[in-house]
Parts: sequence; structure tokens; C-alpha cells
Amino acid sequence: MEELLTHNQRIVLKAIKDFHFRYGKMPTLRELKDFLAQNYSLTFSSLRSIYLYLKKLENKGLIKRGKGAREIKILDLKETNFWHIPIYGWVNAGDACCFPREAVEGYLRVSKKLLPVKNKHLFAIEVIGDSMNLATIGGKNIEDGDFVLVNPEDKDFRSGDIVVANIDGALTVKEFKRIDEHTIGLFPRSSNNEHNPIYLTESDNFLIIGKVVEVFKKK
Repeated sequence: MEELLTHNQRIVLKAIKDFHFRYGKMPTLRELKDFLAQNYSLTFSSLRSIYLYLKKLENKGLIKRGKGAREIKILDLKETNFWHIPIYGWVNAGDACCFPREAVEGYLRVSKKLLPVKNKHLFAIEVIGDSMNLATIGGKNIEDGDFVLVNPEDKDFRSGDIVVANIDGALTVKEFKRIDEHTIGLFPRSSNNEHNPIYLTESDNFLIIGKVVEVFKKK
């Protein structure tokens, strides 16, 4: 059925699904208009333009709209067995030298059989570098080019956890270790001995964004 859609109609339909996955609710017309502009560089001059696109999707049997502002039901069932995990730029697996990007750069289409428990805040980041190529998640090494899945809601960090941290505005992936009451260490796990740990105190400018919970191989 989707082959009958125009390019922009496909983007609008995908944006509805992505918004629902990320926020757990359907978008209003204004939210959809802003979401399209921010994430897909697709801009519309008015809310009426969004309304007309929704009407076309409804006429093609892909959505059903109700009377409420958020009453949109997806009728296209081909995607129901998959999660769409947003990809936020990339993360360095060496020194913290990669600045995070704000925009979503794409989505991982992951079977619910591989990821049975839904967490609408999960996101993916592409790993660059080899400082974690000996670390494993679910028996899979974290290698250059892989995607790591991050849970930002789990803040119970324990020694041995693989985490993504923002240090002075830069992202890095490392193994978390608590050194003492006031100091933590972020350690590489690499076959390349040129990588060194990072030591931090509570007064430093850093934020541990979340735990790495899964690895998806890019190739």
C-alpha cells in the first residue's frame, strides 16, 4: 500500500510513528509540524497543510482520525512487529572528543523478538574507535562502527557497567568503576593499549547519560 504514497506522504506517516514511539502519544497538528521540521527538514507553511496530508493518509487507509487533537490510529500493520530506535549521532570510543548532535540521524528497525521490553526512551549511538572492542554486552563486543543501545532511565550505575558519558559536552563510551566515595573512573576495554582511563570527581563537568544495554552490529 505504501508504494502509492508520495515521498512527503511517506515522511509524514513515518514521523507520526516515530513521534508516537518516542513520546508514547500521538502528535497534535502543531507538534507534528514542528517534529517534521526539526527531524526531517520538512517544513509546512500552515497547520492546514498538515491537516491535508493527514486527510490523504486517511483516504488511503493508512490512518484513522478521531475528533480529539491526538486521536490518530495507525492502520498500517506492517510495522507492528518492530521498534524504531532513534539514532543520535555518534559516540567516540577513545577520548571524549566527539560533540553530540541534537537531531535524530535515523532509526534502527529492531524486531520485538530481539528487544521484547519496550522503553520509549531508549536510543542508539554509533561507536567510533576501538577503545571498547574487548567489552561485551550479551556476548557481543563493542567494535568500531557498531550501534550501542542506551537506556537513559537506569541511573543505578555499578562498577562494571558500560556507560555513555558526556564530559565537557563530548560523548564517550567506557566501563564505569567507582574508585572511592568521591571519585569514579571510566575505563577502556581494548586490545589497543594506547587508550587510557578517565578519572572524574563530583565537581567535574560531566554527566553519565545511561547504560549500554545492547549492541547491534553494523556489518
